[in-house]
Amino acid sequence: MGHIFVKAELEGNKSKEEVEMLVDTGATYSVIPEEIANRIGVPKLRSIKVRLADGREIETDAGTVKIKIKNREALTTVLIMGKEALLGVETLEVLGLKVNPKTGELEETRTFSIRLRYWEMKFVRKIDYRKEGSKR
Repeated sequence: MGHIFVKAELEGNKSKEEVEMLVDTGATYSVIPEEIANRIGVPKLRSIKVRLADGREIETDAGTVKIKIKNREALTTVLIMGKEALLGVETLEVLGLKVNPKTGELEETRTFSIRLRYWEMKFVRKIDYRKEGSKR
C-alpha cells in the first residue's frame, strides 16, 4: 500500500494553515511539529506521557486544533512534537474517515451530518439528546 499523505487544514487561535500529513493508523493521536503549533496558535491543554512506537515513554504537550480534510471538520487532540505531521486514528474516527488499503486513499465510514447534529446538540446547544426524541 505504501505511504498515504493527505492535505489537511489546521486551525488554531491565531490562524489556519494547510499541512501535508502522513496517515499513521498505528498512532492513536495526531502529531504536529512545534513550529506549526506556534504559527497557528494551538492552545496547549497539558503535558502528557506517551509511549512511542519504539517503546520509549516521553512527556510532551497536547493541544487542540480544528482540522478539515475534504468536506469534514472537527476539533481534535494533537501531540506537539516531532518533525513531521501525522494523522492518527483518533482524528480519523472523529472525522468519520478510514484508509482504503486497496486504493491508498481516505474514504468515508459514515454520514458525517449525523455526527455533526449530535455534536451540536451535546456541546454547542447543550441539549440532552435523549429528550430530543425524533428530532435527532
